[in-house]
Amino acid sequence: EVGGDGGDPRFQQTSTSVAGGLPFLLGPSDGVVLGFYANHSRFKVDNPGPLVDDEFDVTVGAVALGYLKQLNPDWQLMGFLMPLHNDSDLADGASYWQTMGGAFARYTASDRLWWMAGVFADTSPYDSYWLPYLGFSWTLSERWTVSGVLPWPQVIYAPSRDWFVGVGGALSGSGWAVDLGSGAVNMDLNAFDLGVHVNRRIYGVLWGSLSAGVGGLRALQIESGTDIEGPEFAVSSSPFVRIEFTEVTTLADCSSCRQCL
Repeated sequence: EVGGDGGDPRFQQTSTSVAGGLPFLLGPSDGVVLGFYANHSRFKVDNPGPLVDDEFDVTVGAVALGYLKQLNPDWQLMGFLMPLHNDSDLADGASYWQTMGGAFARYTASDRLWWMAGVFADTSPYDSYWLPYLGFSWTLSERWTVSGVLPWPQVIYAPSRDWFVGVGGALSGSGWAVDLGSGAVNMDLNAFDLGVHVNRRIYGVLWGSLSAGVGGLRALQIESGTDIEGPEFAVSSSPFVRIEFTEVTTLADCSSCRQCL
């Protein structure tokens, strides 16, 4: 019996996150990016039963180091390493470390088309895996772009440099696994949001984004050791609304292009 009265358990997740990065040029063709990421999520569970609290919090903090190298006008190499510290208020605030990283190469086929390939890896006490990566970006015209950069495929319409609209999907990173024995909470990238994203320049390099749509492929698993004791929360789809603010800055060498702005 999973739920408190035999019914299906349901959960609601509310998350707040902040991220940023600061680039440094090492030379005419090399650069590094120092970054950070922080996330706080609160779970409220209806009909939880005896295996999980009806409300608990998880907090994630991370630092990141990225490296970029311009081999020639057509090829770029890049990689990143990001250790994360996960903490929950279950089982006296159990916590543990998780590490994400990747290496990628980008090939510029023309002024309108580029390709990217590489590998992404994630390791933690819960699980370790790696995934191949392939993506592209194709500029159809000054206003239309097809972005096949997984896992964020979008069709983008930009009527001006001050705002654009994208229709597509994105990983939301709201998958979790909770160990009943230690109380550790593991974040996994197993949630996918499909919707409309409206981006508008607020002032200078500050941008605002409003997204709305349907999220799916979410799951919250309660684990004890290597066996899933239950309950397992599975949501086929649910609506979402997301508001983001982003500061987009460019290096001095890019001032003549300003394509990013």
